[in-house]
Amino acid sequence: MVIYFPRTFSTSYNMIHAVRKYFKEKGQDIQCVVSHPDKSSLTLKAGDTALIEPSYVAEENDSFYIHTCKTYKVDLIIPGETSLVYFKTNEAQFNVLGIKLLISGSVQLLHILRSKVQTYYFFETHQINVPIPKYKLVNTVQEFINACNYVSSEGSLACFKPDISQGASGFRIVDNTVTAYQLISGFPSHRASMDYYVQQFQQMDKMPSLIVTEYLADEEVTLDCLANNNECLFYFPRIKDSYNRIVEDRDIFKPLLNSFIQKSSIHMLFNLQLKYHNGVPFLLEVNPRYSGGSYLAEENGYPMLAASIDLLINGHSPEFKPLKAFNFKLIETYITY
Repeated sequence: MVIYFPRTFSTSYNMIHAVRKYFKEKGQDIQCVVSHPDKSSLTLKAGDTALIEPSYVAEENDSFYIHTCKTYKVDLIIPGETSLVYFKTNEAQFNVLGIKLLISGSVQLLHILRSKVQTYYFFETHQINVPIPKYKLVNTVQEFINACNYVSSEGSLACFKPDISQGASGFRIVDNTVTAYQLISGFPSHRASMDYYVQQFQQMDKMPSLIVTEYLADEEVTLDCLANNNECLFYFPRIKDSYNRIVEDRDIFKPLLNSFIQKSSIHMLFNLQLKYHNGVPFLLEVNPRYSGGSYLAEENGYPMLAASIDLLINGHSPEFKPLKAFNFKLIETYITY
């Protein structure tokens, strides 16, 4: 079996090795083809074959992807974040080549989940039982000011990020206690005053499309999930605060995942993220793919990516050992030169 990993995040290095180990133990030979436009990407070192993509834009790599699949006789493609929509939109031309795609939903669902605003609207209209933070989509400076005042009206800080973005890219907190001196002399920070952000936006030719929400200050939860036939087969709950990473199940997790799965028809791998605030878990976002941190599941005996491949290609139902709670601390060292 030949598995192709187009551009993806660096922790896929661990995932690729975990997949190779899983199938080796089952006596099935696999070859991994990996491509990335950055020749220094760590993921390239995990592949049996490493290729350089001509562009960071998936749509511009169409002929490259087709040539790669034909040359290496690819059986399965596992797209990264930036190429999910491209591969799903063009699924037919890869199916003709006998290639399957490990993608979690329809083109329509992928577009919904790319947008934070559309994701929140989907959960609200489908009555999926999880609180949604106060939010506004803004496209002008005045809308930004009004939205910040709205979400902070009950004492919460406001925060914002691009409506369509990856990870924490563009995430900022509106904190009017931050002074200009602190911005210059303190550690790098994602906090600044509203006046500061307004000044930056006023210098732009076009205001970016932003989602402004209340800042959720407590634990963040990532639920890495494997689903099939409208059922949650397994999930790996990762909880993090400033210094700890905890694997722990909670009563809300499985009903929430099952409700979302049944109402969206999402399948295979995805991750749903929550953020706690004053003891209440709010929806943060949903990503229709395995997450960058899901290698922690692989390294602790829960091979979710490999099991999803085995299910899709071989029809083998996954079996996972019971979830065991554990935690570990993050250690950061600051060195002064």
